[in-house]
Amino acid sequence: LDRGLELNVLYKDQNIRYHVFGQGDDYCLNRKLLSDFVSINEESNERDSIIFHKDAWNNDEDLLRNADRIILASDSEWENIDILHTIQKFFSIKGDLYIYNSNVRSVATSFGQARDILTPAFVLHNRLTDMALCRHEMFRFYSGEDIGMWEDISSLAKDMNYSATDHISIKVRIALGNEAPHSPFDEISSEILRKAAAVYHSADEKEKARFLALEHERCLRFYKIHNYRFGEKTDDNARTSPLVCSFEELSEQKKMVAETGWMLLDELASHKEARRK
Repeated sequence: LDRGLELNVLYKDQNIRYHVFGQGDDYCLNRKLLSDFVSINEESNERDSIIFHKDAWNNDEDLLRNADRIILASDSEWENIDILHTIQKFFSIKGDLYIYNSNVRSVATSFGQARDILTPAFVLHNRLTDMALCRHEMFRFYSGEDIGMWEDISSLAKDMNYSATDHISIKVRIALGNEAPHSPFDEISSEILRKAAAVYHSADEKEKARFLALEHERCLRFYKIHNYRFGEKTDDNARTSPLVCSFEELSEQKKMVAETGWMLLDELASHKEARRK
């Protein structure tokens, strides 16, 4: 849910609705600033909403039928399989199915357990880490602050850079619309990345400001999910950052921090092209 809120930043005044079945009390208690950018337990037409359901997941047939995406994410793989079989047997759905399970094929897109992917081969060749490190170096350069090197920053700060890298595929979709492939960032060709980057670079001042405002909103959501508040300096221990403000309040230098997200399109394209040589 955190990743969905952080990454699904597509356009101004969007109103994506997340329906969550399961205990949501702790989730909201730990994220003190969640209501700053999302409506909780009340559907909104002006911003995103999270509806926490206390009834059974199969109580509302219309909700299941009309969902654009259904994600089965119980900690128990067998529970996820049981729910998947129940959906197949009794319900008509139009949306894509995703399941937290390492053995399901074809019926639903599976995302396996961490032990299945955190292998030396995966980690050592993971382009996500390469691009996250690249984004961090850009952040250090444009922030105007004394920010630590990659090896010295906290896991939370690293996660911020991972999130920015994950958002590359969303940026391609924002720039190219229906021409964009529905693929993870690492599967997008360098040609498509260059094309999306060209849309950003050739945009007029108003359109470019729209792109940058979306990137700042994505960044701001990450900070607020992790309880950061405004501060003159970035301090991950105190949970403060000068970026916790509206886009209009950012200095021109701080707006360059938002631009680093869009600069990653060209960086990733160059990375892919270099590996082909």
